[in-house]
Amino acid sequence: MVFELEPPPRAADIALTPGLLAAAAKAVQICLGHVEPVLARGLAGEGLDADRLAIRASAGNRSRIKRGRVRLHELAVGAAELAAASAVDHLRAFGADLTREPPPVLSHLTSVRAALEAGGLFGYLTDRTDDVSLRLARVAGMWLVDCDSARKLAMSHNSPAMIADVQEAESSLYRLLADAGVTWRRDRQGKPSGVTLNGHVIPKADIGIAVGTRKFLGPAAAAFDPYNSLSGGAHTRPWIHSGSRGTGAGSVLTAVWVAREVLVRFLALWGAYTGQDAGTESAKVRQALTGVLNRSVAGDFASRA
Repeated sequence: MVFELEPPPRAADIALTPGLLAAAAKAVQICLGHVEPVLARGLAGEGLDADRLAIRASAGNRSRIKRGRVRLHELAVGAAELAAASAVDHLRAFGADLTREPPPVLSHLTSVRAALEAGGLFGYLTDRTDDVSLRLARVAGMWLVDCDSARKLAMSHNSPAMIADVQEAESSLYRLLADAGVTWRRDRQGKPSGVTLNGHVIPKADIGIAVGTRKFLGPAAAAFDPYNSLSGGAHTRPWIHSGSRGTGAGSVLTAVWVAREVLVRFLALWGAYTGQDAGTESAKVRQALTGVLNRSVAGDFASRA
C-alpha cells in the first residue's frame, strides 16, 4: 500500500472524474457496512467494568459521591455512543454526496469534518489511557458548557417555557455535580472553567476541538493534520480554493483519507474500551479506502472522465 500514515495525494496530476467519485462512494459504503455493526454494540465490556470499579474505589464509603460519579459516567458513555452514531451518519452523507450531479465542491469537507470532530469527542470521553476521573471531569465540563448554550438559545427565542426547561436542567446538573464531588467556577467572561474532580483539573470546561481531533488521529496527524483544510471548506474561506488540496480531486482525496483515519481510529478506541478485537474490520476499512488513494495516483480513474 502507498498510503498508510502518509498524507493524501495532492491533486496536481489527478483529475476529478466520475470514476474516482464512484469508487470513493462505493468504498465508503463498504466501510460503513463493516463499522456500523461494531459500533452499534455500544460500549459495554471490559472498559465499562474497569471504570465502574475505579469509580467505586475513588468514592470509598461516600455513597452520595459514588452515585453521582456513576451517573456522570453514564452521561459520558451516552455522549460517546452519540458521537459514534454521529460520525457514521456524517460519513454516510459524505458517501452519498459523492454520487450527486454536479459533483460536490466543498460540502463533502463539512461532512468529514463533523465525523472527525465526533471522533475527537469519542476519544475525549473513552480513551482508557486517561484516568476515569479525568474523563468524568471532562463530561462534567461538557455539560456545563452545553447548559450555557441551551440557555442562550432559550433566551434568543424569548420563550419562558424554554427558559424554565433550561433552568430545571441546570439545577439538576448542579445537584449531580455536587453529588459527584465536582467543583468548578466561571472565568471573567462568565464561561465555566477550572472543573475539578478527584484531583484532576480541566482548565477550560469544553473540549478544544482542534486539539481533540489531533489527539484522536494519533500518529496520522503528524503526517497530515487535515482540520484546517476541512474547516476552510466548512466556513467557505477563499484560501481553500487555492492549492492542490483545495477543491476538486484534492479535496475529495483528503476527505477519503480523513474518512479512513476516522473509522480506523474509532474501531481502535472501541476495541480498547470494550476489550473486543475489531482488527478484521479495521483492516478491511484500511484496504478499501487506501485502495482508492492508490488507484487515484496510478491513474486508474483518468480514462473515466
